[in-house]
Amino acid sequence: MWLYLLVVSLGLIAVAVALRSPGLGFSLWLATNPIVGNLALPEGLQKLPPTRVIAILLCAAVLHRALKPTAFATFRVVGTIYSSFVLLAIISAAASQLGTASLIRGLAYIEPFLWLIIGVAAGSDGPPVRAISLALGGVAAALVVIVVCGVPEFALQVNPLHAAGLGENPADYMFDRRLGFSGRLVSTLGQPVYAGLFAALAVSFTVFRTSVITRGMPEAVRGIALATGGTLFMFLTGTRAAIVGLALVPLAYYAILRRWRAVACVAGLYVVLVTVALTIMPSRFVEYWQESVMLEQITSGSTNVLGRVSLTLRMYELFRQHPVLGVGPGFFQKAETGGHTGDVEGLSGVENQYATILAENGAIGGVLFVAFITMLIVILIRRGALSPHSLSGRYCALCAAALISLALMAASCFVLTTTPMFIMMGLAGCALGASQALSSPAGEAKMRTTPPSAHTLGHGSRQ
Repeated sequence: MWLYLLVVSLGLIAVAVALRSPGLGFSLWLATNPIVGNLALPEGLQKLPPTRVIAILLCAAVLHRALKPTAFATFRVVGTIYSSFVLLAIISAAASQLGTASLIRGLAYIEPFLWLIIGVAAGSDGPPVRAISLALGGVAAALVVIVVCGVPEFALQVNPLHAAGLGENPADYMFDRRLGFSGRLVSTLGQPVYAGLFAALAVSFTVFRTSVITRGMPEAVRGIALATGGTLFMFLTGTRAAIVGLALVPLAYYAILRRWRAVACVAGLYVVLVTVALTIMPSRFVEYWQESVMLEQITSGSTNVLGRVSLTLRMYELFRQHPVLGVGPGFFQKAETGGHTGDVEGLSGVENQYATILAENGAIGGVLFVAFITMLIVILIRRGALSPHSLSGRYCALCAAALISLALMAASCFVLTTTPMFIMMGLAGCALGASQALSSPAGEAKMRTTPPSAHTLGHGSRQ
């Protein structure tokens, strides 16, 4: 109970700080939210967790900043698309047979958009270098706590929060050995997939912070150590999508900036790393590959490729039966807990976000969600291309690359209402707010005519 009260207190402090400084309040909540992902809640609060309440309060505290004409223009298009998606989800829930449970799930879709609004307000709070530095500092602080909590979990083969009764009791991931490691780590996030995805995103932004913003060798060394620890933690979660996602971010980042030589160098580095790993422990990789694919049999609903394909095909069949509004938000999440199993025979997991949204919200919902992600990526890429040498431009390119990576990772897991998605939306919103000057015709013309040396990463940062 004391940890629950501590988290609520930290959240309320973040809200109070955000009233005066949205950037600082946002940074505090970025640092707090991931480390309470699996907090054991008092009975009756599961449907409306305190983290969601704090996100609502934080959004209300900074809304006046986000609705300023210059800031609002940066996300009105994606805001309209996503609002339409949420409205459709609510209509789908009302038309479904799941009742209140589906409506609650549909309303939960609002939370990623709240994070986007908070991020826009934070990015608009003062000079871009300050807003971006605060956001990246919050992510780095959360990564420190998650990695530190993962050390005793790996050494003792038990999660400290669960052992102390402070966290929800998850499935026993310690029996799932991958690459010969002892179990899968969950740290404070309670689920290895979301822990791995968050680590992949946090490592990407930590590397950017270390290479672009960090001053002095001691701080650079700490950043490198944190990125290394975060990468190791990500591997120990055993999340394949996170490994692929982390590898994709630098490739997409340099491609967006049109630095093709860097793309080739990163790809070459990956080839070397894979070659060395296969040389050192080939048997473990072969065994890992065989267990992951195992095309000759379905071992469960989601542990291998064939099982996940069968899940996706089942979702598609349900979509064909309900093509307009779908079967209602939360249908598959309820199936996981044992409800109406006759309707979802063969399903034992939610592994493909797009197939899930298509089946639960129908064709229009699927189109709106994909349009939202696509439009947000396009806007971020365009901002990055306008000023590829400035801090805000490069940060936009990084957010676009990370969002592309997360969007691809979502093909193997449902991330819409999870911590990785919230953090990504907040950071992307911060990029929109920090780069809002680039979105105006005057700012766009200025960036196209100003020499790179006049708007490079000055402002106290280094190349």
